[in-house]
Parts: sequence; structure tokens; C-alpha cells
Amino acid sequence: MDEIVKLIGLKNNCTFCGVFRRQALDRGAALLKVDKLVTGHNEDDIAETVLLNILRGDISRLSRCTSITTGEDGPIPRCKPFKYTYEKEIVIYPFFLYFIFLTAVDRFLVIEHGLYRGKIILF
Repeated sequence: MDEIVKLIGLKNNCTFCGVFRRQALDRGAALLKVDKLVTGHNEDDIAETVLLNILRGDISRLSRCTSITTGEDGPIPRCKPFKYTYEKEIVIYPFFLYFIFLTAVDRFLVIEHGLYRGKIILF
């Protein structure tokens, strides 16, 4: 990722990072020989993505980002079981069960740096 930032700068490096993350998940899932890859995307994540796609004018991605199951035509389909669950509910659940957990630090970094997704989160 450092090499890519050196080549293209800070402006569009999120795209490359997302590709690398998805590729790492796909490779891990293939190594484990799983039937489906389950992600923790929740309703708030999907709302942010929808708004980002609309603001960018990327209407073609709207149907893909809102589906519960994606990639069914690929080697390992992905599903989002928390699609209809608010992030707040997900955070409250372990709190009431007295689990020790970490919150999503990257969200605070995004807001701190004033990046586009951070502005959407605040919106």
C-alpha cells in the first residue's frame, strides 16, 4: 500500500486498499475451503456506501452494495447477515453481555483526517 500511495498520492488510495482487503478475504476463504464468506457489514455501512455512490455518481454500484448476497457468480459468494441491523445494536449487544471488545478505530481515523467517508458518517 505504501508503494501505491507513493505512485498515486493520497487522493484515491482507498480504492486500492479495498481491492487488497477483498483479495485477502478471498484468498483466506479459498485456503479454508468455505462455501460462503460472511462479512459484518451492517445497515449503517450500507447507508454510507449508498450515499457515497450517489454523491460520486456511481449509480451502477447501488444494486450490488445493497444486496444481502453478492458474488454468487464467482468462486465464493459473500453475504451480509447484519444488513438490517444498526451498528448501535451490534455495539450494545456485547456491552450488555459484559464482553470486552474494541470499536472500529478506522472510523475515528477517517473522521479525524476529514476524508469523504468520514463526512458521510457525520452526515
